[in-house]
Amino acid sequence: MKNDIKSLINKINLHFIFLVLTFISLYSIVSLNFNSTQGADYEKYKNYLNFFLFDQDKTNLEQGLIYFFIIAWFIDLFTYKLNPINTEQIFSLGIQVGNFFILFIGLLGLNLLLKEFQVSNKNRYLTMSMICFFPQTISLVTTFKPEILAVALLFWSIYFVEKFFNEKNNYYLYLSLLPLSLLATLKGSVTGMVGLFFLIRYFKKMRSMNFKILILCFTVLVSISSIILYENYQSNNLFILDPPHDEEIYNSKAPFSIVYKIDPVKLFSKPYQHEHKDSIIAIYLLDTFDDYFQLYWNFDKSLFDQNRKDLFLSDGSDNLFKVDIKNRFITYNGPLNFYLMFLRQYFAIFFGFIYYFLIFKYSRKYKVNRVFYLAPLIGISISVINNVFGFPQNTFDPTRADTFKTFYFSFLIILSFSFVVSQFFQDKRKKGLYLIVYFLVIFFILGFPKANNDEFDFKISENNKYSLTCNLNSVFLKNTLFETSNVDCPSLDEIVCDEDIFRDNNSFNLVNSENSFKEVTEYDQCIDLINMGYRYDNEMLSLKNFPLFNFMTYILFIMSIIYAFIKNNEK
Repeated sequence: MKNDIKSLINKINLHFIFLVLTFISLYSIVSLNFNSTQGADYEKYKNYLNFFLFDQDKTNLEQGLIYFFIIAWFIDLFTYKLNPINTEQIFSLGIQVGNFFILFIGLLGLNLLLKEFQVSNKNRYLTMSMICFFPQTISLVTTFKPEILAVALLFWSIYFVEKFFNEKNNYYLYLSLLPLSLLATLKGSVTGMVGLFFLIRYFKKMRSMNFKILILCFTVLVSISSIILYENYQSNNLFILDPPHDEEIYNSKAPFSIVYKIDPVKLFSKPYQHEHKDSIIAIYLLDTFDDYFQLYWNFDKSLFDQNRKDLFLSDGSDNLFKVDIKNRFITYNGPLNFYLMFLRQYFAIFFGFIYYFLIFKYSRKYKVNRVFYLAPLIGISISVINNVFGFPQNTFDPTRADTFKTFYFSFLIILSFSFVVSQFFQDKRKKGLYLIVYFLVIFFILGFPKANNDEFDFKISENNKYSLTCNLNSVFLKNTLFETSNVDCPSLDEIVCDEDIFRDNNSFNLVNSENSFKEVTEYDQCIDLINMGYRYDNEMLSLKNFPLFNFMTYILFIMSIIYAFIKNNEK
């Protein structure tokens, strides 16, 4: 019996289970604490949702359509839960589920990519677990922006190209053209950064390629990209290199001193937004593992930012140091106790310093993969060219320096971080200890633990109603919240027939599959009709303006992923 149990345990890959749990946990935490319709630039990019889901004729924006179409499709998938007052919640649900689907596709590609570089199963799963809770990843999955798709496409593009050079199989090179064409048409900055990465990584290798194959692939890539760009232009009315921006604010050049200037005293004493607008070193130390610009977990409307429990306090007493186990905090009244309030930022700076130290260390030690470790420098270089030299246009705001956000090249940071972590695990023992420290610090940076009260618990419970992991969340929330009366997951009829709608004698229309309309004025009447197959009549909201060539390219890309896994499992 003992041997059977031991054999079963050996067959179970605990590291893979840990990865699955981290992925699900990340979704649960994001869905409970963040409304993506309140995220950075949502109001700007909402034009794409108006284009795909309503009747807007043009987006009047410049970015590729495919990401926004994918998100619109996921929003449309959940419209059966709509009622007159929950549009924001349904849109946020669609954005987050769409982003996590894209992240899942990206992790599949990262798994095969790291395997191609001889990273063990155990280290691959641990690396991807850390990627899930890497702050750059969290900023991407919470936000309605296409950089999350750039991550997935980049991983798969590199995998196909590496596979081609390793096996000399032209088919992998042809497959790489699909994600590369989508990357090239996604966003101007993405095009430049990815293009420079591939040029640095593969220029020497391309010189040894069959010239006819190289010309054929280049011709096909340009052809596919041109058709996608034309389709994008038809819907956007703007070209990919013509991004609209507020010229009254973003109309300056940054001084060159911003590249090398650093004030360590100021970094320690004032590690918060806009205090370091004259130093990109300080910005990147604060923004790689934290939310320096207060757009995600430090955004004041985010539940991440609300009701944070202070673990380290100063009460002005004569006790230098005291641990309160019951109330879970530590009191310190010694020197520099004022700066305990910046402890999250200090952890972020420390992690940032370690990360940037390791990318230079590993780039010198493992020169063959140098470009992977130093990939963020490509993003930084293009940011400097754009902001300091004003090419292709002036876009710098001297009051905030927010055009130096790490978000703009987060896909390169995530790529680099993947290789740094996998190499770190390759060199180190006691991986469990490093993981525990990493996750505890990341949770602390994100705003945990929480100081619960009735108002905060109610907000969490309301968000839980629209989470795909509602039932799983409820088990945890019932044991952690003070106010649990609202924790249970509502049924579909309870969501559509929200009692708040009827409190002011409001009414709305329901419609069934036969286009039979019913006006509902009472809660019980609504419940009965929903159980008979009626749904909220959302009038104009439906998926439209289908981007045919974008979609065809994306579907072929998904099919190429299936092919890659079939070939991988044959070995």
